[in-house]
Amino acid sequence: MSKLEEEIKKSKFEKLTSPLLMYFIFNLIEESLFEVYGKNSSMKCLQSSIAIQKILKQFGIESKIHYGSCCFSLIEKKTKNFCWGGFWDKDHHVWLITEFEELIDFTISLVHLHPKIITKNDFEEIPPLW
Repeated sequence: MSKLEEEIKKSKFEKLTSPLLMYFIFNLIEESLFEVYGKNSSMKCLQSSIAIQKILKQFGIESKIHYGSCCFSLIEKKTKNFCWGGFWDKDHHVWLITEFEELIDFTISLVHLHPKIITKNDFEEIPPLW
């Protein structure tokens, strides 16, 4: 049995995606998003979520796509001042919820690169959510 198969079996048994699978999927998604969409990767939450969903399905883990509003504090690297950033009103955001009730959102880690948020300020990155 391969390490990947062991991690899939472990995840299903524990009803929690293993850290190795999370790392594997996020690395694959990050490389793919930037290869295909380049600087527009921050705007590809739907595409990212669909890709993650397809990978999880290959591993036998079900998930559902959700959309709505989200708001995070964006912290300036130099001053530590913050402002609000995210998606609301006519803008929306997309993420996944696994059968294990885990929220998965890779592209929120790219929100500081989103064209609507980019300013002269350099913001701290929000880690991807899983």
